[in-house]
Amino acid sequence: MKGNLLVGVVVGVAATALAPVLLAAGRPLLRSAVKTGILMYERGRESVAELRELVEDAAAEAHDELVRSQEAEAAAAAGMVAASAEAGESASDKTGAPQ
Repeated sequence: MKGNLLVGVVVGVAATALAPVLLAAGRPLLRSAVKTGILMYERGRESVAELRELVEDAAAEAHDELVRSQEAEAAAAAGMVAASAEAGESASDKTGAPQ
């Protein structure tokens, strides 16, 4: 028991004596770690902004493609209706049916 108490006292005194030295050495390390964290955060923000722009561009292109394909389908359907109507007129012209 007496030995443990002595070890505790020695460790306490050593920690008190070394604390300023350890804190002085640790402060630059802490500052460096914080600076690195800030730089990583900024790079991450830039990467996310670039990714967001890429996704927005891809979404806009996909939307434009969908609109164009829907317009093409509507035009094709309108052409088929017009062709069908013309075919009906041609058939009635040949049969002599009144228009």
